[in-house]
Parts: sequence; structure tokens; C-alpha cells
Amino acid sequence: HLEISIRRPFPEHLQRPYHHPRPHPTQLPSMAEAFLRPPGGAAIAARGKTERIRYKDCRGNPTGMPSVPLNHIIVPFLLVLLNLLVETVDSAHVFDAYRLIQFDRNGKPFGSRRSQVYHMAAPAKIKDIPDPGADSRRSNEDSSDADSTKEESEGKKKRRSTSEDLHRKLVVVSMFDVNEAVLNKLIDKRAAAVVLIVLPTDLSMVPSETLMEWKKIEQTLLARQFQIPIYFAFDDERLQSMVKNLESGMGSSEPSSSVPNSTDEPTGTNVRYQLVAGTSDASLIQKTNIVNMHGWHRGPHFNGLSDLGPIVAITANFDTFAVAPGLAVGSDHNGSGTVALLELARIFGRLYSEFRTQGEYSILFVLTAAGGIKYEGMKAWMKQNDHRILANIEFVLCLENLASPSSSLYLHVSQDPKDQDFMPIINNFEDTAKHMDLPLEVIHTKLNPDKDSPLRWEHEQFARKNILTATLCNYRHPQPGKTIYDRMGSIFDRIESVDMKILSRNIKFVMESLSRLIYSSPEQHLDIASHSHAVNEKFVESWMSYLGREPRAFPFLSKDSEVVKELGRVLDTHTVGSKLQASKLQNVYKFYKSSTYKTTMTIYKVKPTSFDLLLGLAVVAYLLALHCLLKYGSISAVFTMWKTKKD
Repeated sequence: HLEISIRRPFPEHLQRPYHHPRPHPTQLPSMAEAFLRPPGGAAIAARGKTERIRYKDCRGNPTGMPSVPLNHIIVPFLLVLLNLLVETVDSAHVFDAYRLIQFDRNGKPFGSRRSQVYHMAAPAKIKDIPDPGADSRRSNEDSSDADSTKEESEGKKKRRSTSEDLHRKLVVVSMFDVNEAVLNKLIDKRAAAVVLIVLPTDLSMVPSETLMEWKKIEQTLLARQFQIPIYFAFDDERLQSMVKNLESGMGSSEPSSSVPNSTDEPTGTNVRYQLVAGTSDASLIQKTNIVNMHGWHRGPHFNGLSDLGPIVAITANFDTFAVAPGLAVGSDHNGSGTVALLELARIFGRLYSEFRTQGEYSILFVLTAAGGIKYEGMKAWMKQNDHRILANIEFVLCLENLASPSSSLYLHVSQDPKDQDFMPIINNFEDTAKHMDLPLEVIHTKLNPDKDSPLRWEHEQFARKNILTATLCNYRHPQPGKTIYDRMGSIFDRIESVDMKILSRNIKFVMESLSRLIYSSPEQHLDIASHSHAVNEKFVESWMSYLGREPRAFPFLSKDSEVVKELGRVLDTHTVGSKLQASKLQNVYKFYKSSTYKTTMTIYKVKPTSFDLLLGLAVVAYLLALHCLLKYGSISAVFTMWKTKKD
């Protein structure tokens, strides 16, 4: 029961104590407001009386409950809490980051050896990096004032070293500002703890000169070890805002008080940025597997391994490599060769499904891995399969990089193109190129007699066994790597850099050239790749799109990898007798695997100490105000009581 006592006479209905019947337990929630709001409270307020309303429970004890509704107390607290939550969520930004690869060669470490990030961000200030010889040249010119110049130079160096030191800092730099000299200065001279390289979202807008420069930078990143984490990330609005604030001085890696005598440092009230990637270091891959697969279109002379008949083989390596395994999608190298092989398998599959359109040759389609490590995948496939298959192969065509915007094609051979057996095959390609008005150049590169020398082309594996072979690609010279990979890809080899029409044209060219050999019609243009057997551009585009977003970096692929399963499935659909084979890599390389090759990095806005102090004072003030409302009914009542006691 709740009793209200009034000190002066009021209307009769207000003089009687208010007795509320004992409610049923199920009615308690609905009766809460009735207990908190006394009858006649509105009338008292309207009459402007100052009488004190005393609340009593059923035993007559004062409750001290104010005449304030519950929502007037809770709602402000909820609003403050909600504002703090929104501010906390808004201050954090999560994005994907891709770490530099880590590996060993003959026991010597290469790549990034660390992965954990818990550092404050700092601007690179690349334009302010001093010339190492500037001070010495200046001192030589001012030899007459040697003493004063020396003191001034030392003071400048001291201030410069304080502002340029990146120890325990994460430096954020755009790819357009990076070159080999800048990387060496940031890591070796300025001692950056972490380097985050920001890539543009649309790589098609990157100038070709910048891409060529970055191919050299990628080789440099693989040529040495780094005892710091190096990450790549694609640009977005939050990263742009952070970089802009850091460069303009609105964001700081530390309070300005830590850098005395500095006029360009931001004040202590500025926002600082902390980047966190809570991941563990990479672990060694104990067993490196090579996964190969192949399928057949059996010709009329195929009677099992005992009588295979003549064979034409088409090969391509389906994996790739780049400095950041999470970005190694290799759309052109060698996603284009893989898609071309799959489309050729599909077209020839329709032709060989009927006896009257079968050719004189059986066709073997081979997809191999480890194309960059001296084509170890093809070497493993040749060892694993029956030697009678190699004995019956009459020609092997290797496909690489067929989707470059360049319109030229190059047919690389190791045997003499004027050889009596090889010349008809070369003529098939040259005549077809003339018929399609396609620029083609045959390049003869003699085979290196040293068996231990690195291979320049995949077809050289077959040339050493005296099998007629060639490689079709869109570049004139091989691209040997000076580090781990003889033929490495790039993180910029993405779907935006390929031309689908060029790829479809090149697939048709291969189809027409091989058809003249397979159907024994060297003097006729068969135009097989037309009508129902034409190149399916939707099939090509869909597979290029799929491979363009699936990282395929060796050696992080296995039989259970999703991309390997999909390739095996489509090869099994369009060929017969398909087979997937796995073997262990016998090499001097050891690789490290970690989820950090693609990890989530978080940016936190770190407020200065003054912000925490102000927030703490605001919380204390709010709690005091809430206490006054609960105990005295209003804050003004507290001041009235204090004034009364003082008087």
C-alpha cells in the first residue's frame, strides 16, 4: 500500500489516504506506473503549491521515491549509452589485408617473417625524405663557417630524426609513391615496424609505366627477407580519410608533447589511428603437394595403353604466383591458358562425341601445377604416367598468356622449324594466321644442353625427349625471375587487365590450326570453330571471372581446394578417362602457410588523454544528477536545501 500525507487542508478526497488493493502477481508490471505516480500529483503541480509529498509504503515507512516518471530517469541514460555505442562502432573500420609471402630456399629465409600488427599509424612523408649527401655537400660549400654549420646541421638532424623515426609505427603508403629506394628508406633507415601498401580499387586505371615499375618491385620484395610485416590492401573511403588526416597533420601517431620543439606536429587533441591484425605467425608446410589432372578425347585408333594410336597433347599450368598469395589470381598468367584449354576440350568433345566427326588423332588435355618452379608439375606428370603415352605423342602445344590486349602472338619452338617433320605443323599455324589476319611470329630458341639449367618454356620438357612441341603466348621473350620463380605472375594480373575478345580470337586460332593436323587437311581451311562448334564467349567469360577472383598461388593448392575440384569437374564433364594426380614436390624450397595471407585488419580511432578525462567528468556529472533525482525529486531541490542550511 502507498500512503500520501498532506500537511495543509485539501479537498476531502485528497485527505483520505490512498489505498490501492493488493494486486495479483500477474498485474504487477502493469501497476508499476500507478505506484510511481500519486493521485492528485498533477493537480498539486497545477496549483503551484510547495507542499512536500511524502511517500510511504504499507508499513508507514517513507520510501523517498520522487514524483518523477521512470522514463524520465531511464531514457537519458539510454540515450547517452546509445551515443557511446555509435561512436565506438563508427571509430572502427575493418578491411581485408594481404601479407607478403614467406618461404625458405636452401635454408635461407625470404619474404616477410612477421604477421602480427598492433601499431599506431604514421604518415610516410616520402617527399620529406632527405638526400643522404645533402648535409655533406652543404658543409663543403660553407667551409668558412664550419663550426656554426656543424652545430646547425646536428640540430636539424636531431629534429629530423625525431620526426622521421618510424620505430614501432605502421606506415601507410600508396603504391604510386613506392619504389625500391623508398622501400629501403622506410624499412632500413627509418625503421618502420609495419608497412601497409594501399592499392587502387580499379587497377585498369594504373598507367602501364607504373605496372612495369612494380614488376621490378615485386622481384625486389622476393629477393630478401623482412623482419617486419608487409601488407597490401585495396583503397576505400576510410583508408583515404585516414591517409589524408595523417598527411595533413590532423591525425597523429603520438601526442605532440612527445615531440618537443616541433611546430608541424598535431596537437594532443587530434585523433590517432591504431591498426590491429590479431593473427598468429605462419607455420611451415611439412609436405608440399603438386596436383595435376588430365583427360582424353579418344580417336578411332585408340585401343587402350597397348595401342594408343597417334596423340596430340594440349597443356597449360593452372596455378600462379605473386608476392602476396592472397592476391595471386593470375588472370592472364595463366588463367587465360587454363580457360583456353577447357574451351578447346569442350569444342573437341562435341566433335568427338560422333564417330563421323572424329579426327585421326587422340587428343590429351593436361593441366599442371608448379609452373613457376622449373615447371615441376609437368615434370612430375611425365614421371607418373605410362611411358607409352609419351612414345605416341606426335605434337604438344603449351598455352600461356593468351588474353593480353596485345594483338600479336608468338609461337616459341626449340626444334628447327625447317625440320621435315616439324615444318608441316608450323605451316598450319602460319597459314591459319594469314587466313584470320592475325599477326604471328615463330621464334626458334635452341635448347640448352645442360639438363640442370632452368627451363625457359614448358615445351622444353618435351623437346628434351625429342617430341615435337611449341608454346603459344603473347610475349616475345621469356620472363625469368631473379628469385624463387622463373616465371612468376603479379598481383596486378587481374581480370581488369585482360581482353576477352582477344582470348576468344586466340582460342579460335588454336582450334583451326590444330584441326588441320588432327583431321589431316593441311591444305584446307576447315572453319570448324563456327556455328554449333564456335567459341562460347559466355563460357570463356564465366570461367575467366571465376579464376579472376580465386587465388591460385602455389603451393597453397591441394586436392581438396575448391578451385582444383571445379577444374577437375569441368574437365571430367568434357573429356573421358579424366584423372587427378598428386605428388610431393622434391625441391629446395620450403613454404609457410598462414591465414594471414588474407586477414582482417581493423582501424581504431584512438582519442587522446584529454578526451578520456572529459568523458569521465561527464559520466560523474550524469551519475550525480541521477542520484539527486532519485533521492530528492529534482536537482533544484538540492540547491534549495543547501541554501536553507546555509541561511
